[in-house]
Amino acid sequence: EETGAIELVMAEALNNIVEHGYPDPKNGGPISIYCEHGTKGLNIKLVDNGLPMPNGKTPAGLAINTDVELKDMPEGGFGWFIIKDLAEDVAYTRTLDTNRLDLRIAITFSAKN
Repeated sequence: EETGAIELVMAEALNNIVEHGYPDPKNGGPISIYCEHGTKGLNIKLVDNGLPMPNGKTPAGLAINTDVELKDMPEGGFGWFIIKDLAEDVAYTRTLDTNRLDLRIAITFSAKN
């Protein structure tokens, strides 16, 4: 279950960087991923040089109403809800031309001897 949460958060966050941070496939850029298992879970830092987040902050990540006709179902907008639902301490900063997204996923696994 914990591995699935990590996979979902990472897939959504990385997809957002690729799709929105580097929208032109001909002008992509690097994405750095840093992970550390701390006392309160898995600390993840994603760093890129893509476009900044609109308004300098992450989207609200509110649940989307899915109680609609199939033809009216939104195609996107679920990513930030998933990230903010599964991750703790979500923080975004932009310094010069660098985006940084810090996340903590509360997990209990430990290294095996």
